[in-house]
Amino acid sequence: MKFLYFLPIITLSFGCVQKDKIAAEYFENYFRYQDSIRKDFKEGSVSRILYGNPEPSDENEFVQTGDSLTMGMRLVKEGQIYRPDMLGFPPTVTPDAPYGIFVEARKHYFREHPIYKIKRVTEMISPELSVIDVLPHIESFLDHIRNPLASDLAKVSALQEFLCANLECDMVRDEKTITLSYTVSAKTKENFPLAYQKYGKRLEQAAFRLQLFQPGGFSNGWEIYNEGKTIYLNIPDSPKGYWAKPKSIHARFYLTLSTFGLKIEIRGLGYSLRFTRGSKTDSVSGQFTKIPETKVGGRFLSIFPPGFVNIFIPGNMQEYFENYFELLVNGSEGNGGNKFVSITHRNGRRTKVTLTSESEILRERFLPFRSKEEEDSPSFVSAFERAIVQDLGGKK
Repeated sequence: MKFLYFLPIITLSFGCVQKDKIAAEYFENYFRYQDSIRKDFKEGSVSRILYGNPEPSDENEFVQTGDSLTMGMRLVKEGQIYRPDMLGFPPTVTPDAPYGIFVEARKHYFREHPIYKIKRVTEMISPELSVIDVLPHIESFLDHIRNPLASDLAKVSALQEFLCANLECDMVRDEKTITLSYTVSAKTKENFPLAYQKYGKRLEQAAFRLQLFQPGGFSNGWEIYNEGKTIYLNIPDSPKGYWAKPKSIHARFYLTLSTFGLKIEIRGLGYSLRFTRGSKTDSVSGQFTKIPETKVGGRFLSIFPPGFVNIFIPGNMQEYFENYFELLVNGSEGNGGNKFVSITHRNGRRTKVTLTSESEILRERFLPFRSKEEEDSPSFVSAFERAIVQDLGGKK
């Protein structure tokens, strides 16, 4: 589930004012593992399966066992690099093979539409840290930027320095709200030309709004949204310590997408995260909680722009999204849709994180942003990840 990935990333993007060597090591390892997968498998069949998004054309990459399609992979350390070891069974992680993924897919039907039921388990040996340990970084950042004598945004932290070197950035304060903004600009085009082309175009096609808040605290919640190529973050005033130890966080997502002559509106998709801390075990769980309102207008243009691959186009777009979100939130049997639980067993240098996700997805999916993309070199994502690690570790 990408929510678990993006929560700490969003958190850390806000500043990393508070230095944490263990967190730096944790994310350095995690990013290294993801980078190994990206480099070895690109955006092909194996990569889609490992991240829980298989397509019918990918099925020959699975190992078939009875009515199950399975794929296992672990990263084995060889010198300073990690090599993927493909398996047909759940991998065992060790200090020499510290990261593993196992995916099991079963074919089913929902309202006569073919779907996959997917269970995905990832395991990682890590420093003694969990996602819950990252949350106090929010408070340290808020304390810093709320100080009227605080530096310009580019000087708040090394990570913000990286962002402001590659995006136009600004920080505006008023009595009750702080607004940060980041704009894809000529800086981005010069330093990361392919990222400029990809993200700039997508931000022009899509208008999104993400609201994050604690139960009963909508007025204290944050909003992340875009206007064209500019992404804004609105942070209202909140009591000191409010974000340090939340028990749960709710999210609401809104999107207006203009593509191929269509205008697709998604309003109010709900998601919830829950955090539990024990003496030796931490858990983070998440699931979709609210089906959004959807509206599809316009007329589909059948001519694809240059660079686009053939994509699946639903015959009835409104029905497609109704089925898509019903699976996402409620599941085909009405007992819950896409969800995950991440368990951190703290044990010093042999701490293990196990993330188990369950999902149901349509086998044929509408993917408007799929294209034949060149390799992103230099990679904005990789540079961004390095900046997070350097910032957490107190490096420049």
